[in-house]
Amino acid sequence: MSTEFYDATVTCKYCGTSFKTRKVRTSAIRVDKRESDYHVIYKGANPMHYDISICPRCGYLMFEKFGELTDHKKKVLEEKYMSKIRDFSRLCGERSIDDVLRIYKLALFIASLTEEPPLVIAGLALRIAWTYREMGNNEEEARFLEQALEYYLKEFQEGQDDSKFGSLMYMIVELNIRLNRYEEVRKWVGNAISNKSIPRDIKNKISDRWQDYKATYCGKDLSVVD
Repeated sequence: MSTEFYDATVTCKYCGTSFKTRKVRTSAIRVDKRESDYHVIYKGANPMHYDISICPRCGYLMFEKFGELTDHKKKVLEEKYMSKIRDFSRLCGERSIDDVLRIYKLALFIASLTEEPPLVIAGLALRIAWTYREMGNNEEEARFLEQALEYYLKEFQEGQDDSKFGSLMYMIVELNIRLNRYEEVRKWVGNAISNKSIPRDIKNKISDRWQDYKATYCGKDLSVVD
């Protein structure tokens, strides 16, 4: 085993099995670059590729952002997930990029089945988009950026926590930029700048992304708001 990794002991919340799963040592984490949608590029192993654990006995995934696994959720998983998943035990060791993609897609499927909050589903779709970016697959990256955007919008519309509106607006602007949706970007930037509840630092960040987008993709000199 590479010195970048260690084996952590995890207990499955579905079947109660204790098992070992690979994790990246904190001392081995070396950040190379941070992208504007929060994707982090590492020198060496990517710790995010290992923060979802999979039980080698039943195939359930442990993810810190998942809610409580109720009896109702277990029943849904038994009927629609456990009976279908196959060949997953190897995902407890070191993971290839294809293994990482499979883990994230399984997590997204579970999150959909158990009706996790939109923010959780959006985050998983975004991770899949990042993975496709790492693989150089622009088409699939865009498809999952769209899915992430859909759920960030849903969270924005349904969410009760006003303190998240600024960060949600930033992500909505950012993903629309990456999908090259100029008018949507322009609309959401205007909404953000005019919203008095959004902190100044987030407004500045959104404004900076708007200026970068105009300079890079549009070559236009338009004001942030009409």
